[in-house]
Amino acid sequence: MGQVKGHLALLHSFASLRAQIQDLPTQTSDSEHATNYMPYDQDARWAWFVSLAVERFTHWCESLTSSDASRPAAEFLPPIDVLMVWHAYLLNPGSVSCAKVKSNVLMRSTLVVATPIFSASLDSDLLSILTGEPTEARSNFWTSKTGREFNALDDTFFQRNIKEFPCPKCQKPCKTALMSKDGTGYLQHDFQIYCDMPGCQMLSSTGSKMYITRNLLRARKFVDDLFREGKGLDTYLA
Repeated sequence: MGQVKGHLALLHSFASLRAQIQDLPTQTSDSEHATNYMPYDQDARWAWFVSLAVERFTHWCESLTSSDASRPAAEFLPPIDVLMVWHAYLLNPGSVSCAKVKSNVLMRSTLVVATPIFSASLDSDLLSILTGEPTEARSNFWTSKTGREFNALDDTFFQRNIKEFPCPKCQKPCKTALMSKDGTGYLQHDFQIYCDMPGCQMLSSTGSKMYITRNLLRARKFVDDLFREGKGLDTYLA
């Protein structure tokens, strides 16, 4: 019964978070903060926020070490937006678009070790953790691991509004906006960008320069998965 109550409290927190994000006022600032390009439609706005949460979850996973799994839940558990993505990942790892987590056996192994913390909290102190303000220990642990603010909407990563990823052709780093006024940001439906690295041969069949798009990034990821060698956790198609 304790785990049922904990799980219900968790789902209630996710629903409350969704309502909070959907009710955010429209931004009017001229700054480049990613929240200034929130979709007007409520469902699209929630999808936008979940994409930001996935970015934070991936960053958190990258920071974890096996020794972190010995910490108590009241200190270890991440912010609610990251907890939501972690919960979804545990339910169905293949459905969550966390390419770095899927491609890094150490990160996934650390999550496996840390999962009992999450599970045990469902039967004990999760309700108090979710309903109260984050403790100083929990907030400080998150910040020390990720270098980012505990509250997602205060995250300076979104204030910088920059996403870096490797070009699918030359593998050199590309930078683009998370959200842009013209709708071509990394988290937006019409995402596209040119690789500006001199000598990059990202060309179409006619020899003209090609945009990097979501489909091209997916194709590159698929090819990387096909040629990856490994055993056990490191053998899969993401």
